[in-house]
Amino acid sequence: MQDSPVAAMPEETTLLQRAAQIAGISDFGAEEEYLPGMRQMLDSIGRDMHPNAIGVEVLTGQITQLLVNRAWSIETLRRHPEISDIPITRPIIITGFQRSGTTLLHRMLGAAPQNRGLALWELMAPVDPPGSDTEQVRARMVAPAERFLQRLTKMVPDFGSLIHPVGTHLLEEEEWLMRSTFKTPTLAAFNYLPGYLAWLEQQDMMPSYRHLRSQFQLLLWRIPGNHLILKAPMHLFALNALAAVFPDALVVHLFRDMREMVASSCSIMQALHSVTCRQPDHLAGEYAIHWMQTLTNRALDFHQKPHQMDLMEIQYIDLVRDPLAMARKIYERAGRTLDQASEDAMRGWLTANPSHKKHRYTLEQYNLDPQTVDRAFQRYTEKFGGARSER
Repeated sequence: MQDSPVAAMPEETTLLQRAAQIAGISDFGAEEEYLPGMRQMLDSIGRDMHPNAIGVEVLTGQITQLLVNRAWSIETLRRHPEISDIPITRPIIITGFQRSGTTLLHRMLGAAPQNRGLALWELMAPVDPPGSDTEQVRARMVAPAERFLQRLTKMVPDFGSLIHPVGTHLLEEEEWLMRSTFKTPTLAAFNYLPGYLAWLEQQDMMPSYRHLRSQFQLLLWRIPGNHLILKAPMHLFALNALAAVFPDALVVHLFRDMREMVASSCSIMQALHSVTCRQPDHLAGEYAIHWMQTLTNRALDFHQKPHQMDLMEIQYIDLVRDPLAMARKIYERAGRTLDQASEDAMRGWLTANPSHKKHRYTLEQYNLDPQTVDRAFQRYTEKFGGARSER
């Protein structure tokens, strides 16, 4: 835990003015589409997170950039209404918690030339400044991702090498795009925001997913592609909205022994929270379980009701035993044929990306034990069963 004193976030009006100055535009869209979440986030930062100076600097920069992205997106869509007609056809959307194999599957499928994954740089800067479309301007759009990675490496030196491989041009989670609605559970994962998460549970997520769809259209307008390959744990929080906005999506849910996934989430949250706020380290376990329970219970509630989602459930152990065989099954389920060029590209990615260095963590580090995890996720275990050959 950091011992630096608590620092204060800028006021809402200051953040809005700063973003408008940078964007050159003061229209952030309908207030009900972003201000309630932003206000709840700011309130929870002050009440729950108690950020230090680093935390205030990081959060101020992130919120400002999200507002800039909103303004530029709205103006670009106004100038080019045809963007809203770009189809999002049969995307493959991967979901599941950390250490369930989502990154492996996402980046392996994304290696195929016919698939369109989303790189970190474009997720952090999904639209060019309105009126600019030159390669010189576009090259500058990589800067936010580069700054983010530099700061992340400085804050958590082992993050990219041990916790999660990151890079400006590596495929990442589309949750970055939903952050500018200020209504996504990811904001409550990367930051200690229990009050914000409680508020979010009461919100309609449909507007956030409609916003996400428009962001995909903006990205495909800028760099066209055929088949979107997406991935984010946050979808477990709102499978109903995901199904409504992307009705023809193939959703691939990866699952694994919760003991493994909880310990990993604890490690990630502790690594990030300890740098930016005064949250005691021992709360990482308690908060990780609460966050994961929230997403898990909402996903299980969705499973228990009739739905039309094309949902494919895959156990981690089956994926890692033969990733290419699993890719063939996913393609078949999606109504596609895995051609030789795509299979070779995936095999090449697997060869170039063997298992990463072992990230070591235990439940005991976070005042947890296997029995506590089993009790907390009993519904999950009853639905998906235990993880084969992992205990």
